Amino acid sequence: MKLVHATEADDPRLKEFFERRVLPGSIDFSIQRPRGFFEHYRLLSDEFETVWLEDEDGSIAGLASLIFREGYVLGEKTTWGYATDLRVAPTRRAIAQWAQYFVPVLERVLEERGCRYIFSTVPLGDNPATNALIRPTSHTRRKLPRYFLLNRFRVVALHGRIPLASRPLPTIRLFPLAANDVEELCAFLRKLGAQRPLARIHTPENFLAEVARWPGLSLSDFRVARDSKGNIRGVAALFDPRNTQILTPKAYHGFAQSAHQLLQVARFFRLARSSPSPGSVLEVKFLSFLACDSEEIFFSLADEAFSRLAPREILAYLHFRGNWRTLPPPAFISTSLPFGFYQVLSPTMEPANWPTPGLQHLPPEFEGAWL
Repeated sequence: MKLVHATEADDPRLKEFFERRVLPGSIDFSIQRPRGFFEHYRLLSDEFETVWLEDEDGSIAGLASLIFREGYVLGEKTTWGYATDLRVAPTRRAIAQWAQYFVPVLERVLEERGCRYIFSTVPLGDNPATNALIRPTSHTRRKLPRYFLLNRFRVVALHGRIPLASRPLPTIRLFPLAANDVEELCAFLRKLGAQRPLARIHTPENFLAEVARWPGLSLSDFRVARDSKGNIRGVAALFDPRNTQILTPKAYHGFAQSAHQLLQVARFFRLARSSPSPGSVLEVKFLSFLACDSEEIFFSLADEAFSRLAPREILAYLHFRGNWRTLPPPAFISTSLPFGFYQVLSPTMEPANWPTPGLQHLPPEFEGAWL
């Protein structure tokens, strides 16, 4: 086996690899990237590195990407990384070889970029290949990168409003985001960012530059929540992730299968929007750039965003455990998939002193569209 560093010229091969490979879990997904394999990474940053492990027959036995951006980690302005698209063949040889080759790559990029923090997200399901990497039990344990669980979160999907359920408070008013609101909004986001272990750099220049890099997103897709005194209390944007990545469920398992069947019945009675049938594209939009200081503000933002969906679309967002502000609103029918937010450590690194979301701390500022 040999390690290959990907370039833009490898885009067709990587796209083809992703499109024919099913990502297993409680829902088995296939993934298409219509704008190119690497365009999905540019939602986060233009700084990324992709490597794959090539078998003797030329096939890809392992793959991973590292994306880098500036932000605040535990209150310090620094460069942090996101490890994503981890794929390793479910064989002992592939896992052992991956450990041999990938750890030096991880250590090199950390040193070259002065990066002390690499994060990753992993579905918490029955995926033997992934579990062998994040919870190894073999003799290769000491050679593998370590995955240290920092937070648990769920990708929540809102499928429909419950008839006769309560509506958002009329004193919370929502407005489209105007260019002259951006500076005030960034001040609000900096205030909340001080309570987050991972946060963006909230300046008007950074905010506008990030909006510009998300395909199809504009200021008109944002809604700002203001209270009766005119103070900003929350913000959210409605983003279509299909601009860079299309998910197609191939099969449902366990609880996901039961939920899918119940939603099919609810759709028949026009009570909810169902998850797609196997082989059909997941029609979803993400509640992105989400920030709020109370559950009522979140309810208003989610309810308004749901009203802007097409008839078959589902609204999704990330809810981190302990963040009571973004619990699924009781007025909605919802489902969710569990994930872990991890710090990836080389064999010699120590985990960060990470706070738990609650009254005093907000969760990391991480986007569902980056998954």
